[in-house]
Amino acid sequence: MLHSGKYESVHEYFRKMKKSGESLKALTYKVLVRAFWEEGRVNEAVEAVRDMEQRGVVGAASVYYELACCLCFNGRWQDAMLEVEKMKRLRYKKPLEVSLTGMIASSMDGGHIDNCISIFEHMKAHCVPNIGTINTMLKVYSRSDLFTEAKELFENIKGVDHGGTTIIPDGYTYSAMLEVSARALQWEYFEYVYKEMSFSGYQLDQSKHVTLLVEASRSGKSHLLEHAFDGILEAGEIPHPVLFTEMVFQATAQENYERAVTLVNTMAHASFQISERQWTDLFEKNGETISQDILEKLLDAVGHCRMASEVTVSNLSRSLRSLCRPGSSGDLPRANSCIEDTDDPRINTNSGKIAGNRSAYMLTSSANMVDGNLELDEDPFVNRTSITPDVSLVNNSSTNRESDDPDATSSNGNSVNGLDVATNLLMKRGCFC
Repeated sequence: MLHSGKYESVHEYFRKMKKSGESLKALTYKVLVRAFWEEGRVNEAVEAVRDMEQRGVVGAASVYYELACCLCFNGRWQDAMLEVEKMKRLRYKKPLEVSLTGMIASSMDGGHIDNCISIFEHMKAHCVPNIGTINTMLKVYSRSDLFTEAKELFENIKGVDHGGTTIIPDGYTYSAMLEVSARALQWEYFEYVYKEMSFSGYQLDQSKHVTLLVEASRSGKSHLLEHAFDGILEAGEIPHPVLFTEMVFQATAQENYERAVTLVNTMAHASFQISERQWTDLFEKNGETISQDILEKLLDAVGHCRMASEVTVSNLSRSLRSLCRPGSSGDLPRANSCIEDTDDPRINTNSGKIAGNRSAYMLTSSANMVDGNLELDEDPFVNRTSITPDVSLVNNSSTNRESDDPDATSSNGNSVNGLDVATNLLMKRGCFC
């Protein structure tokens, strides 16, 4: 009843239990408190727990914890501390730091940022915060654009013995700090956190960090994008479509057409496709960086190299021809003219791993190890446009792509599930004229 939102049924059932004289248990009151909380009836939730105490029902710690979180969600953290004191006297209870962390999270969900900070300060005086607490507070600071506070907390926890407990940052810690740094446009610190995360063995979550990487790249940190791209490939994973297109864009803007064509050839065999419209939008929105002359040279490179017979390549060729001046392409052969184009505004993707040799290194790595230290090479090019890729273009539920969009597959039916994309890129490094 509670999970389905039938709160009146919960209350009616509770009234029947009381009327029949049936023994009420602490769990019953916990459900009742939760129902009142979800209805926004905070005072009734408090009265329910007081009724439990008056009836002599031995309250479980979970009842007081539920009420404390309810109060925090509604901005009453000091009242919640009274429930915590009662909870501390019970035998079976959560560790205090766990309970207080949950209360911080509830305050944050309720939009009471100042209360989160107050609970955290109270917590430090009574127990040692754990990594879960730190991560929750970093999220609080991120939502409030409190970069300085987040940075201070992040720096203070590292390598410090907190009452016999050493707090070690985990993947979520680094993820939260990357988000805080990006929101504050603190790209130098973003790079610092990224490097430390890499040293600690954590890899970027593509679903969360792809836009952060692109923003960093367009703010002078393109070497981070390349390092992440290479790391994803080395792990045997398929880079996010937005990472691929951004890498092509960066290579084109630097007039490294060989690299751009190599990337496009490799992208062609991945389990997603880029439409002609998406290619055109990419170039048009960044017209200040990529000139007409650059587009013509890219078209020339595409036309004179052995290209994959896939939709993504065909769409790129068509986009470039439409963008270039009439007659500028001369007698260049039309790549993959036998392939039907698709202007589907979505990028269809399937999740999957790269088959075959996991150690194949698809691109020259932009990271070098010098005396055991990671050196990330600076990229001289900085694209200072304000275009942010639309990650919503990625549709991760396209397992039925062939039936839903017959034009979205190439004539030879290749898909990433049957190809070693990493090895494929290495082979294509020799395809240039």
